[in-house]
Amino acid sequence: MDLFYVYLNLYPGKADIILNAIKAGIAEADTTHLKGKDRTDTISSHIMDALD
Repeated sequence: MDLFYVYLNLYPGKADIILNAIKAGIAEADTTHLKGKDRTDTISSHIMDALD
């Protein structure tokens, strides 16, 4: 599942916000060495926070 396209379909026109949030989420997940569902949840959390 590609989170960018999922969220872009839900929030059209917010590509820059979504991409920046994904970058921040990836950085946090890498720092804390998260894998799998925990990594995806962290990135999704950053996206939702940015879109609120």
